Amino acid sequence: MHLPLLLGAALAQANPALSDYCIHARDQVDIRDQVLVQGAVHSDHSLVVGSVSVVEGAVASGETIFLRSRAHLKSGVSAGVRIDRQDGVVLDRAPVVPDAVPAFPLQAPTVDPVSGWETVPGGRTMYLEPGAYGNLVAYPGASLNLSSGEYHFRSFSIQPGGQLSVDATRGPVRILVSGNVDLGDRTRVEVEGGNATSLAFETLESFRIGTDAQFQGTVVSPRGEIHVYSRTRVTGALRAANVVIEPQAVVVGQVPPPPSPLSISGSMLDGYVGHVVAHFTADNHYGLFHGRSDGTGMVFEGRNEKGPYGSGGEQNWQIGETFEFQVEPDDHLYMVVWDDGQYRMWIGDFTFNGTRRTVSNLQDWEYITASGPNPFDLGGAWADVPALEEVSREIAGAQWSDLRSEVPMGTTPWGYIPEIDPAAKFVWAQGFGSLGGPAEPHYKIFRSKTPAIPRVPLPSWTVFLDRDADGQRDPDEPVAVTNANGEYRFDDIVPGTHRVAYLPQSGWDPVLPAQSWQETTVQEGVPATHVDFLVRHP
Repeated sequence: MHLPLLLGAALAQANPALSDYCIHARDQVDIRDQVLVQGAVHSDHSLVVGSVSVVEGAVASGETIFLRSRAHLKSGVSAGVRIDRQDGVVLDRAPVVPDAVPAFPLQAPTVDPVSGWETVPGGRTMYLEPGAYGNLVAYPGASLNLSSGEYHFRSFSIQPGGQLSVDATRGPVRILVSGNVDLGDRTRVEVEGGNATSLAFETLESFRIGTDAQFQGTVVSPRGEIHVYSRTRVTGALRAANVVIEPQAVVVGQVPPPPSPLSISGSMLDGYVGHVVAHFTADNHYGLFHGRSDGTGMVFEGRNEKGPYGSGGEQNWQIGETFEFQVEPDDHLYMVVWDDGQYRMWIGDFTFNGTRRTVSNLQDWEYITASGPNPFDLGGAWADVPALEEVSREIAGAQWSDLRSEVPMGTTPWGYIPEIDPAAKFVWAQGFGSLGGPAEPHYKIFRSKTPAIPRVPLPSWTVFLDRDADGQRDPDEPVAVTNANGEYRFDDIVPGTHRVAYLPQSGWDPVLPAQSWQETTVQEGVPATHVDFLVRHP
């Protein structure tokens, strides 16, 4: 039966886009009997909906649509030329002929695989990093794990009962295949840390999903056919030259998730000044600093004596120096150390506020190799410590590494340093050097892994959103009270700039920032904005 078409584009979807459709074909979409499609379907040329099949979204074709008996279309249906139907077809809306049904060309991907094979034995699990590969075969019952990034394959096959898991926590996963993709019966494809829009298969040939399978993702096959077999469930989007959906399959269009709720959270913290007593020495020269983890707020406290001798010993490392100084909350300790072409090490102990103590060892310290030259090459044993500004630049954005060399007090050639805790270890980045060996070309910076003085949380402080910026908490302004960990949180925040403030308490002065409020900008796509306050007793 040929259906009469109602003229008028008003009944058709205005300005549709490819992303509006969960199924799209350049040539033909063939939806067979008893299929459920929870989304919209589009074909540039022809489209068939099988008997007892249900399509919940709009159906559109640039030329023809054929509806088999008892097919049920719940949304609008439009065709550029004609719509034919068999008996018992149910249309919840009258069909229309729009001014035009747009075509959506598909772009073929650029695929750059390598030769060879990657195989996953049955019952085993393989993890592959993003990159270029050859032919991939996962045998029955095997599991393949992929992570955020781009993959290139020559062909891609997961045999019956296999599983593909992709971790999209750090971003989307894109799989480009120059040949066929074959996902066998009972295959499971799952996305962790994302949704169906986070996984994209793009192939230059055809894509097959076997019976009783589950698939989550988007498939694009501009030149080939996507074939979904019976009783398989697809969540996502299918786009190809031809798309075939076998009986009793289900296709669920991926609806983009609503924007994540936005929040502002943070902590009230005691920013008290800490007192440090340090006993320290190095073979051969060092400078002692402290400051924040990003290199800001750096302070130079001192160094050992210049020259090859000093401190009353035969060598300038034989007697340790003692330093006493104050540190701000979140300050790390930094040692800038360089050698003179002989042995190399540093050793020390540090006492914080008269109670807590740490010593030099592998567990508590890390290091970087600076880009600046070894000062010994510039001035010998009389060289100056690298400038404060230079040390700050080296620390900013640095990638820190664990120490690898440690020996106990008493080890030759250094023996015992009487001023330093016997539990301290002689440490260095990699290797202690040797007598007469070459000097290292660059100096080292060693850092305590944790701040010298930890932050102390302040419970029961009142924090509010000062909407009128008057410094007072008004009845209509959101308010929170810090918990036992000093934490507060505001949920359901609208995007924009907000002033976060706290009610001052007697005997406490602001440290960071220098006043009892600070402004922060909340942005869509950034669910959590963090704002901390530091206060202290004067």
